[in-house]
Formats: sequence, structure tokens, C-alpha cells
Amino acid sequence: MTIENRAAYQLSINEQKQVAELLAECFPHYPAGKTFFRQIPHFHLLVRSAQQELWGQLSVEYRQINNQGQIMQVFGIADLCVLPQQRNKGIASKLIAHLEALAINNGVEAIITFAGKQKVYLKNGFVAAENECKWLFIQGDESMGVLKRRIPGGLMVKMLGEKSWRGEHMDLMGHIF
Repeated sequence: MTIENRAAYQLSINEQKQVAELLAECFPHYPAGKTFFRQIPHFHLLVRSAQQELWGQLSVEYRQINNQGQIMQVFGIADLCVLPQQRNKGIASKLIAHLEALAINNGVEAIITFAGKQKVYLKNGFVAAENECKWLFIQGDESMGVLKRRIPGGLMVKMLGEKSWRGEHMDLMGHIF
């Protein structure tokens, strides 16, 4: 098993097809043929078998956010998924650990995600947060405006640097992951 870090624009047409098929298999309501839900991520972590079969992926946004007046550099996780037949083998945790190492080595202060299923994140040191969030709302292929609300049970945070997470307001300064 190998983990590869690939910028989104570097995915070949064949790799884009493989990622789109994996996302469709793991997320039944995912847009057909797409490698992203709302916006193209900065990079993907791809897990492949020794035979180069795509087993899993994690999409990552790299950006600055405003956490209640505290500006932070973060990685935002989107679309963490593993083929159903490869689950419960630690692959998702290995993807998260790989991303965390990248973050620490490059001065990224936190990793955040909006997760429907929190178990794998809790297992990997994330904590649930209940911030009021502000983000650019994208519907289909159009910006619809800015939303501001709490997302109960969804926001997960892992702090990596000296700063502490502030629990009141968070501005994503862009779209939601």
C-alpha cells in the first residue's frame, strides 16, 4: 500500500475517472463523474494497493480561516473515503496521519472537517466543535451568498500548533469543505 500526494491539476484523465468512481461508490449522492463536490481541492491523498488499485482518497483544501479573531492556516478535509471491501484495515487513519505529518512539517496550525461520521476522526485525535460558522454557499455551479449558522455534530478540529481552538465564531473565508 502506498499513499501519494497529488495536486488536483496533476491527476491524469484516467486518475480523475478512478477518483470519481471511488467517490460515487462511497457516497451514493455524489455528482456523477466529478472528483469534487463543490470546488476543486488543492490536493488529493491517494491510497493504492501494490497492484495500483485505488483503495481510498482524501481531498484537502489549504487555506486561511478566522477563528474568532485568530487567523489560522488550516488543512480542510473533504471526501475521506475507502472502498467498502478495504474498510476496517486502518486505511482512513493512515490517510489522516499522513496529512497530519504534512501539516506539521509545513506549519499548518489545524486540520478541520465537517464529518457526518465522526468515529474515525475521534479515533485520530479530533474533537467536536460547535462554532457558529460563516462560509460561501455554493449550490450546483453557482455562488448563492454567505451563510452563517451552527452545524450541530459536524465540525471536527485537530489543533497542531501553539494556538488553541476558540469555540464561538469561525469564518471559513470561502466555501465549506
